[in-house]
Formats: sequence, structure tokens, C-alpha cells
Amino acid sequence: MVRAAVHSFARRAATVQPRHIRRGDGAMSDVESSINNILQFKPNPTTTAYKFYYRLAVQYKLYNNAFAFPVWNESTGKLEAIYNINATEIKLLEYQGELFCKFKFINGKSYTMPYADILHIGSMFADNDIFGSDNEALTPVLKTANTFNQSMGKFAELVAVIR
Repeated sequence: MVRAAVHSFARRAATVQPRHIRRGDGAMSDVESSINNILQFKPNPTTTAYKFYYRLAVQYKLYNNAFAFPVWNESTGKLEAIYNINATEIKLLEYQGELFCKFKFINGKSYTMPYADILHIGSMFADNDIFGSDNEALTPVLKTANTFNQSMGKFAELVAVIR
């Protein structure tokens, strides 16, 4: 049930068509740039825009946080790509007044980068001003719903046998 709801949300979110715009003289206008191509079609060499936004939406709904890493060309300063960050563990660190995120990945590798250098979408900021709250408060409700669904499945099987 939860997975279906998350999938439904992510499917819709993945169809967004973000664009690079500028406001001026009381109007908005599209900016002709490589940013639009990255945002709308190919965020990075390994994925499509649909998959990129789908992953971002799933992480956002499951963990109340989603992270992405933009890659900038050092010589031109232009955006080259944006990658999803799919970490198994994320820690917020502070060093000399600057915030950093330490990401640990399923392969055991860790990377630490300045928080200011990543894209972060978050929600549920009741307990933590940066990361927001986790979904632990939903666990009892989800367990109850799962038990109910299993019971209804067994009940349906029993009715089918009786008929």
C-alpha cells in the first residue's frame, strides 16, 4: 500500500518539465542554455530526466529528504550534470563553521562534501531544521495496516474455500 502510494507520487513527479527562466521587466522568459537540456532531458550521462526525478521523488517520500549533486565545469563554470545521491547513511558534520554532509553508500565507500554544494529537498522539519523528521511515527500505523491486509487476504481465501 505504501509502495503503491510512493510509486504513484513518483510517477507524477517524474513528469515535471523544469526550466531555466529569468524574470525581468515584469515578465518571465526562458533562458536558452544547456541547463534546460540537463533539467528536461538528460541530467547526466547515465540516466533520463524521468528516472532522475522519479528517484528524487521516491527518496523524498520515503525519507523526507532527497539529495542530488550538481557537477560544474571548472573552466567554464557551466552546469554539466546532476546526479542523484542514493546513500545508505547521511551524517551532518560541522567544521570551522561550515556544514558538511557525509554520505555512506552500499559499496561501503563514504564521501564528504560541503552542504552548500548539494541540492537538498526536505520536509517534516519538526525535529531537525536541516534534515527534517524521519517517518518512524508512521511505523505503528503501517504495521497495523499490513496486519489488517494480511488478515483480509486470509479471510478472502477462507471464503473462497467455503464456496
